Amino acid sequence: MDRTKRLICIHLLDRYRYGGAERVALTYQQTLSECLGIKSAVYAIQDFERGPEKDVYLFRNHLRMLFRLFKLIFDSKSIFFCHTTKTLFICCLLKVLFHKKVKIIYIRHFQYTQLTRIIMSILGLFVNKAVLITPAERSVAERLFSGKLHYINNYINCDVVNENELNEKIQIWSENRKIIAFAGGMKKGKNAVHLLELSTVLGTRDYCYLFIGDGPEREAVKTFHETNKEYLQNAVFYCGFQNDVISILKTANYFFFPSWNSYEMMPMVLLEAMTAKCICFAYNMKINSYILPGENLFDFKDFNSIAESIRNKRLKLIQNPFDLHYGKSKLSDLLKFN
Repeated sequence: MDRTKRLICIHLLDRYRYGGAERVALTYQQTLSECLGIKSAVYAIQDFERGPEKDVYLFRNHLRMLFRLFKLIFDSKSIFFCHTTKTLFICCLLKVLFHKKVKIIYIRHFQYTQLTRIIMSILGLFVNKAVLITPAERSVAERLFSGKLHYINNYINCDVVNENELNEKIQIWSENRKIIAFAGGMKKGKNAVHLLELSTVLGTRDYCYLFIGDGPEREAVKTFHETNKEYLQNAVFYCGFQNDVISILKTANYFFFPSWNSYEMMPMVLLEAMTAKCICFAYNMKINSYILPGENLFDFKDFNSIAESIRNKRLKLIQNPFDLHYGKSKLSDLLKFN
């Protein structure tokens, strides 16, 4: 077999941490490799937070990554999924040098600022296809990538939800109370501490609170917990960072997504909670309105309304429509080139 005909899809990232872009890149990579039989890997810049994993290759800097990409282009037919602006710059350089041997698919994970609009109006000339992950940016993306745009909502690559060794422990600890969970990076804008603020209104007799994840805002959560230690005694459980979030969320009845920021595009963790059959509620950000019904959306820090809706069972259970079948179909269409 001619090695130059071998197809490989490379997903390019900057720092390899725990963010949404990393999770989407891994989801795409796993779908292509495991479900569509296409060789696929993630390339990223090394970070102290995470080490190498299966089909994830980490580099000290972008220059080392560039040299590795040179070798790939010589040895195979390459499609590059650029998940960041820096990696898009690199692939545009490769496109200039190797022309038709390089195909570029650009995935935009954040909202377009004025600067990124200017940059994309230039780099967009080199992009073969662009992926829009949220309707919120449709008008901007259509202007920048006319005729090249594909809408692919973030999706969950999961056919079966496994059991987790923590599940039994959480069920015992909850003492038959309803479990309200938070999952994700505990960092600025994600507002993990709001779960405990909600607890002061909703109470701890019939409800308890579960944290999945870690990050710098963990200190704010710990401080609030210590300040209200007597009230929250035996009502809060911490799982720390977990790879398999969905299996742990199976134990929860409700999921609170308290993010409130200008960069959120299509939160994977909400889709994971829906897959785990949690009743999900969130703040009334525009992006959340594409996923959840109005009954499940609330004003920022309106804990009284949230508590009342939970007690009176007004929140709706919504199934996740963005599953593995959805992802396989969308990626199959995305990889069709003339």
